[in-house]
Amino acid sequence: MTAAVADRARFIESFDYSDLTNQDMAMFIEARGISDAEAIDAIVKHFSTPRAVRSFRRVSDFLDDIIDEADGKPVSAEIVRSLI
Repeated sequence: MTAAVADRARFIESFDYSDLTNQDMAMFIEARGISDAEAIDAIVKHFSTPRAVRSFRRVSDFLDDIIDEADGKPVSAEIVRSLI
């Protein structure tokens, strides 16, 4: 951030991956067209493990794989589990 921006900024707050809540992730997944509650829960649970990087980019990449695997059909929890 430049000094000019910092001078005008009233509040400066940095966010990291831990600020991405499960609710945020579930809404993001739904916005990508996945409506099956069990599938959404499985994806959120997968990205809640200590080894997973919680970022919209990682979730988006995983959703692309899931949607490709579904091949035009609705995404189900079974499809999600098969890719985890």
